[in-house]
Amino acid sequence: MQYQNFGDTQITVSRLGLGCGGTKRLGLAIGASDQDAVRLIKLAMSMGINLIDTAAVYGNEAIVAKAIKSVKREDIILCSKVPLPKTLPLLPGGSFSERIVRKTSSLMGWYLTDDELKVQLFSSLRRLGTEYLDVFYLHAVTPGQYTAAVTLLPVLQDLKQSGMIRAIGISESTKEDADHVVITQAVQDSRWDVVMLQPPALDEYTVPDYLQMARINKKGVVAMSTVSNQTASPPATYPAVLNIPGVTAVLCGTSRESHLRSNILTISDSGSPTGYREF
Repeated sequence: MQYQNFGDTQITVSRLGLGCGGTKRLGLAIGASDQDAVRLIKLAMSMGINLIDTAAVYGNEAIVAKAIKSVKREDIILCSKVPLPKTLPLLPGGSFSERIVRKTSSLMGWYLTDDELKVQLFSSLRRLGTEYLDVFYLHAVTPGQYTAAVTLLPVLQDLKQSGMIRAIGISESTKEDADHVVITQAVQDSRWDVVMLQPPALDEYTVPDYLQMARINKKGVVAMSTVSNQTASPPATYPAVLNIPGVTAVLCGTSRESHLRSNILTISDSGSPTGYREF
């Protein structure tokens, strides 16, 4: 397994990470049991993967917690996410209707104040059975939400200072930000440590400006939804994306152990994974 520094953080990640979301969510979305998902996570760790990416909305944080009990917490780079505000209807501030809308939106993960963001973080920490997250992302941020995301940076910095999170991250919306507007802004702001994006179409002659800027500003860059980006020519593959300058790691979402083994083999240095451990 290859490892790399996560931008300018003090975090070292495996270049292939295990994504717990996507359409299959470790197989849970297509009928796999909790035990199946735990075994898949343990296999990933035994083959050298230390980057595990989940989110409250994936519904599997508690399952991740079961799997990582078998390793030292410091050996795992654990990441989770919280969604950002949606636009609220125009209601009189402090009115009963406004309070109901805000409370409902908060419970659904649609609206965040500083305090509500903390509640979301504390809930994830409890489900994951850990005292800190290595990366805490604002999740699937659209261009229209970026201003709201920036207003949450002070509380995120306070949480980082307290040790509850080690790095502050932001992920783009693959459906609503094809031009990577959010990432282009985030890589120029020193307060964001890590960005998550769908990789660009493969082009040996061009590295996008936002990835150039990410390198200059020493950001951790995680590629997601790689194999679903099949409109690109040639189609994206994990090794090809990892060869794009500026990309730190790529997430692999899977429901099958054979698929996971194959993906690890494709990005290993020697053709066979190293760092096997038994769990």
